[in-house]
Amino acid sequence: LEKDPLKSWHVQPEDWEHHRKYNEYVVAIEEMLERTDTEWGPWTIVEATDRRWARVKIFRTIIQRLEEALSERGFELPEEELQPAESEGEAQAEIEDEPPTEDASVEDEDADSEALEAELAAEAEAQAGEE
Repeated sequence: LEKDPLKSWHVQPEDWEHHRKYNEYVVAIEEMLERTDTEWGPWTIVEATDRRWARVKIFRTIIQRLEEALSERGFELPEEELQPAESEGEAQAEIEDEPPTEDASVEDEDADSEALEAELAAEAEAQAGEE
C-alpha cells in the first residue's frame, strides 16, 4: 500500500505495529468468540472484503434468527408473506450465493486505480501542453 501514491496516505505508523501483532490479534479474537458465543446470543462472522455481500449476509442472518424465534414461539408466517416482492426478486437474482473472492475485489481495486492513474496522467499531459 505504501508504494501506491493513491493509497499510501491510508498507511499510518500504528498500522505496522498492528501488522506485526496480527497473529496475536487472531488468537485473542478466537478466544473472545469462543468465550462469548452462546446458544441465545451466537456470533456470526461477516466477511467484509465486499461491502454488498457483507450487508446481504447480515440481513439474511437477522431474517433467519427472527424466523426461528417466531417459530419457537408458535408463530408461523404464511408462505406468501415470505416471498420477495418482484423488485426484491430481481435484486436477489443479481446477488450471488457466495461472496466474491478476495482476488476479485483486489482486481476491481487495481482496475479502478489504473483508470484513475491514466486519468491523472492525461490531465498532467494536458496541463504540460498548455504551458
